[in-house]
Amino acid sequence: MGLLIALASGVGSDRTLIIEAETRWVGIEFSGDTEAWPIGEAYLCTARPQRALSLPRGDGPCDERLFEITQSQSGFIEWGQGGATEVTSGVDGGLIIRVIRSNSHSDGTLILVDREIWRTIGALSWFGYVTVGKTAESGERGLLLSGQFEIRELFRWFWPSLRGTEVVKSGVLRQGEAVSLIDAGRPQREASQTTMQSFGHIYFADSNDAFRIVGLTSVGKPALSIRFLGADKPAVIRPNWIDRVTSSPMLAALITIFAILISVTKFVTAWLFPRAMHVDDK
Repeated sequence: MGLLIALASGVGSDRTLIIEAETRWVGIEFSGDTEAWPIGEAYLCTARPQRALSLPRGDGPCDERLFEITQSQSGFIEWGQGGATEVTSGVDGGLIIRVIRSNSHSDGTLILVDREIWRTIGALSWFGYVTVGKTAESGERGLLLSGQFEIRELFRWFWPSLRGTEVVKSGVLRQGEAVSLIDAGRPQREASQTTMQSFGHIYFADSNDAFRIVGLTSVGKPALSIRFLGADKPAVIRPNWIDRVTSSPMLAALITIFAILISVTKFVTAWLFPRAMHVDDK
């Protein structure tokens, strides 16, 4: 009985969380030392030392009065450990990459990658901390549009032949939710504020006004933190014993076997010791 309770409680198991979403905004902080993205001949918008208010604004997302616009010469952004960026979908199906910190470009630089260049580059990957989508305040474009998540758990109990990974919880992500991958292994008062490292990539979507993102957390005790407009605190989604019991064939089989054993034991005891059972019933 104690073993079943331990299994249902997730004792002795690790899990990972997978998220796949279509979004118009993502924030990433990089953890790897050699993180770099190819950007081809993308346009770079670098902040001017002083505003040139006599110039016309120009077209596109970069105001020529505030930015100097050039083409990339190196063809790469070198993020490095501690690098950070915000990525937004462009109006033409490309990307607008805002440099917050990097080893190769000044803070505040905007990098414009059009869709044709992006198609030749392919996926942009990361290892670090990620937040997907912004809350749906009036006028906000950087929304998560749709998505789904899975929490997969690796059970380490019993002999090796019964070990395996199972999906213990899954669900959909809705438009306007801001999603972070957090570490639920920390104390509950800290978990909603502590993001968890993940691996993943950004890829272009079928629609021109969003992009796709896929992320997989490190092994541990991850959970999903979802913020939405009007809520005081984020909702934290993690598996519980009900999820494990209803989703795990192994646990269902063990519970069935345990119930049968109890019934058989009671029947045999009643057959072998009928007088004792009769006294107990009285």
